[in-house]
Amino acid sequence: MSWLDDEGLRPPRLAFAINRKVGSAVARNRLRRRLRELARQRRLPAGAWLVTAFPGACEVPFGTLAHWWDQAVGALSASRAA
Repeated sequence: MSWLDDEGLRPPRLAFAINRKVGSAVARNRLRRRLRELARQRRLPAGAWLVTAFPGACEVPFGTLAHWWDQAVGALSASRAA
C-alpha cells in the first residue's frame, strides 16, 4: 500500500493495482470488491492511496486482509506524523 498526503483534502482517493498473476479475472474482481469494502468500513486519512495485491491474496480470509489493511494504514499514517 502506498499513500500520498494531499494536505487534508477530502475524500481520500483509492486505486488498486492487481496483477494477472494474482488470479483469474473473477478472482481479481472479488479481491477488489473485498478491498473496497475494507476501505468503506475503515476511514482512510485524506490523500491518494494505491493498494497493490500480490499472488495468494485471493485465498486469504477477509479477517486476515483486514489485519493487513490496518497494519499498512497504521504504518503509513505513523510515518506522516513523524
